[in-house]
Amino acid sequence: MRENLKIILVDHCADFRVALKKHLCKRFPGARVSEANDASAALLAAGKAVPDILIFDLEADPLGSASVAKLVRRTCDGVIVIALSGYAYPEYQQAASDRSADLFFCKSADGFADNLIQDMERCFTSHEPLKYSDVPR
Repeated sequence: MRENLKIILVDHCADFRVALKKHLCKRFPGARVSEANDASAALLAAGKAVPDILIFDLEADPLGSASVAKLVRRTCDGVIVIALSGYAYPEYQQAASDRSADLFFCKSADGFADNLIQDMERCFTSHEPLKYSDVPR
């Protein structure tokens, strides 16, 4: 795993951000996790420190195809984009794909945080680029 990992976590729910940040920092002790409650705050955070990973809730990114994920990807070379939703419905998976997400996770799925971290680790150990998967997590 990379040292000094920079993560931007975007979610409208502060309690969720705090809980996930705690989980991420426990697994990746050297990580710097910035929090944002919406797309504007995420863009501001990305401007201050180029992230390695952008984790965002689809509800916090109402911009659709002009999403914060696409904007961050254009300006931050190599960023891994992970979309989240409370629902695993096909339309949410499609919305994640439309926003150029590498991965999609359903926050209400059993083992969500462990699956997320496992795939984050795989991102840095695999020599192949990530492909969006339509398998609900």
